[in-house]
Amino acid sequence: MPTSADSSSADGVVFRDMTLEDVPAVDALEQRLFPADAWPLHMFLSELSQHETRRYLVAERGGDIVGYAGLECMQPVAGVQP
Repeated sequence: MPTSADSSSADGVVFRDMTLEDVPAVDALEQRLFPADAWPLHMFLSELSQHETRRYLVAERGGDIVGYAGLECMQPVAGVQP
C-alpha cells in the first residue's frame, strides 16, 4: 500500500504511519480503551508486517500517541481497524 508524508491538524495532532517503535504505546492505549477485548501485542506486530494489505496510522500530540487506526485491504473488500 502506498505511504504518504506526515500531516498535521490545526490542534497540533500529527498523523503518521505507525512504526514498530509505536507498538508499546499503541498497545497500552488499546488495553485502556478496550479492556474486555483488546488485541494482544503480537496482533499489532503481525499487522505491521503485512505491508501489502495493511496500513496503520497513529495520531500524535506533544510526543504522545493519542489515537491509531488501520486499514486492511484485500480486494474487493477493505476494513477499517479503529
